[in-house]
Amino acid sequence: MLSKKERLSREDFSRFFSAGKRLKSESFDLIYTPNSSFQSAVVISKKVAARAVARNTLRRRVYSLLKELTPRVSGVWIIIMRKTPKPASRATLKDELSRLVEKVIKK
Repeated sequence: MLSKKERLSREDFSRFFSAGKRLKSESFDLIYTPNSSFQSAVVISKKVAARAVARNTLRRRVYSLLKELTPRVSGVWIIIMRKTPKPASRATLKDELSRLVEKVIKK
């Protein structure tokens, strides 16, 4: 998990969700807003994983990947998990997320 100062509040989430730039990959939608500090939120709906245990597992995986990438990035990151035909492995998620991070850094 991320520390409390690195998580988005509900009010901030709504504000950044509507104002951010959107990038898409096979497994993720990324909403990015430039900012001096790093804050993040991961959203996984019941359509992606019906059971709470599966949603929480995916959320923890994405948060751990974000933690690995945190030294390289700043800004507000909202990651929305997409429904895919087959469950993605951690390596696949890491590859896709790092590609999205590279796109953001290049801009």
